[in-house]
Amino acid sequence: MVLSNDEYATRAAFYDKAADDDSAPRELRMVFARKANWLHIVARLEAQAESGQIRYDDAARESTRVEGEEALLFSPRRLAGVR
Repeated sequence: MVLSNDEYATRAAFYDKAADDDSAPRELRMVFARKANWLHIVARLEAQAESGQIRYDDAARESTRVEGEEALLFSPRRLAGVR
């Protein structure tokens, strides 16, 4: 199911708010922050697809590439170095 740009942005805002909740455990806040980041990326790609800047097939390929980059960004080895 493909949602609209605004729906993805709304869901991302929810996860952003949940990630900022200091009463939640740190690990859960990290998961929420990652999910919000992913939804922001998908919303941006969907907005480009809706405006005709990229074809939807290109958006699917770009999404796969971005997920790979996000995996590197949030890799356990990299996060362990930050701690």
